Amino acid sequence: SVLAEAIYKSRQGWLSEVTPGQPGRSPSEQSGALQHDLGCKCDEDHRLTHVANAPLDETREYQVLVDTYDLAKDPVLSTFAKANAENIPPADAGRPAMTLLVEYFCRQMWVMLADADGTGNVTHEEIDALFEECDAEHTGELTLEKLTAALSKKLGEGGSRLVAKQMITLADYNETGTVNRDELADLMVQMCKSMAWRTTRRGAMRHSLFTHEEVLRKLGYLEVAG
Repeated sequence: SVLAEAIYKSRQGWLSEVTPGQPGRSPSEQSGALQHDLGCKCDEDHRLTHVANAPLDETREYQVLVDTYDLAKDPVLSTFAKANAENIPPADAGRPAMTLLVEYFCRQMWVMLADADGTGNVTHEEIDALFEECDAEHTGELTLEKLTAALSKKLGEGGSRLVAKQMITLADYNETGTVNRDELADLMVQMCKSMAWRTTRRGAMRHSLFTHEEVLRKLGYLEVAG
C-alpha cells in the first residue's frame, strides 16, 4: 500500500534506537512525518493498520487529503504522483489543507463557547445566551475584544487574541469585523450540516467533535506535556 509505505517511511526518525553519545541514533523530530485522522490507526511501529475505521485493504485505492507541498516533498507520494499524474489535481485546484484545518478547528471553538448543554448542536437560545454573556453593552455584535475575553474566561491562557481573530474572520460574512447573531446562526447551521455529524456506511451517526484541549493543541496554542 502506497499510503502505508508513505506514513511508515516519513516517521523513520521516530523509530531510531537511543544510542548514548550518538545523537543521530536517537529518536528525533520529523518535520515531514505524515499525520492521519481519527479514522486511521497505526501500530507501535507506525505501520498503518486501519483506514476509514476499517482494516487496511492493500488492494483498494484510497482518496486522501494531502497538501501539494507534502505531495512534492515526500519521496513515496512524489513517486506515486509522477506515475499517476492523471489522478492528481492541479496544484492550484481547491484550497490549501492548512486553511481548511484552521477553519475546522475555529468552528469547534465556536461550538465550545456556545454549546451550553454539550450536545454538539447549537440552538438559537444558546446563541442568545452567548451574546447575553459576552455583549454586556447589548450592541448585538461580538467584537475581537469581547470574543478574546470570552475565550480567556473559558480557557484561561489558551484564549488568545489570535484564535479569536480567526474565529471572527470565519463567521463575519458581511466583513464588518464583528459577528452578529444571524452570522453566528448561519455558521452553526453550516457546521451542523457538514462537520459535526457524518453518516457511516451502515447509516449510523457518529459524533466527531474534539475536546477543548485537543482543539487548542491542533491549532498550536497548547504545548503537549511530556
